[in-house]
Amino acid sequence: MGAHVELSWRKQECSTAVDVPDAFSAPIMRPAFGESMHQFLDKLRPTLDTSHFACVSTMVEDGLYLHKRHIRGDHGKMLEQAGTALLHTVIYLKAGTKTVSLDFGPVGAADVTANLMEAVPCGPALHDPAELPENTTELPFLHIKAPHHPADSAILSQAVQFSQSRLYHAFTNNCIQNTDFFIRALTGGRVRNAPLVYDALCGNVPAQDNPMLIMFMLMTGISWFDVCDGSQAAAAFLKDHSKPTMPE
Repeated sequence: MGAHVELSWRKQECSTAVDVPDAFSAPIMRPAFGESMHQFLDKLRPTLDTSHFACVSTMVEDGLYLHKRHIRGDHGKMLEQAGTALLHTVIYLKAGTKTVSLDFGPVGAADVTANLMEAVPCGPALHDPAELPENTTELPFLHIKAPHHPADSAILSQAVQFSQSRLYHAFTNNCIQNTDFFIRALTGGRVRNAPLVYDALCGNVPAQDNPMLIMFMLMTGISWFDVCDGSQAAAAFLKDHSKPTMPE
């Protein structure tokens, strides 16, 4: 029954997601070897139950929202070549007139480090009140219509404390991976890989992966999917914490 509930926001169950002991720390789908971002999203899109998601330009209803924005600072130009896939990600939790955000990144004003391979302390992740985005036409919100824990829940407090105990790294512990992890915690694992769901439903990626990005990934041994997937953060969290419960 647990597997059925966890994957109820998708129309199809992927073997990768259901064959592991704990789906909370598993991706919903893995790309095939050599598969581009565009090909992967084309494969993911038809499996999603779109009644649980909406692309919106304003946060009218209370709930859980994911937004992507252009990278602040002078060091994200190469990452912007991947369309929305590697943009900076922010979570918004709206409850009445109050909105808080979860915005993971390095300490300071920039969204990424000058040296993309450098590990540095992270800045505060939870912001109350939230700084609301300006550009929501080109880059809308993804409204995630799933039950979620509130901003003041013990579960979210644990997740934020865990994330802030780890060093930021542009490729191995970044905003996208932590956004994915936070949404897993908020929904008890019901929604996983939310940043990639955003790209599939609200965003866009080039038809062909950028050659510079491909070369960089080959040199570092890090795949584009690893950069976008929060499964490792979720697994690390479970080593010292109980699996977050599913909200009703």
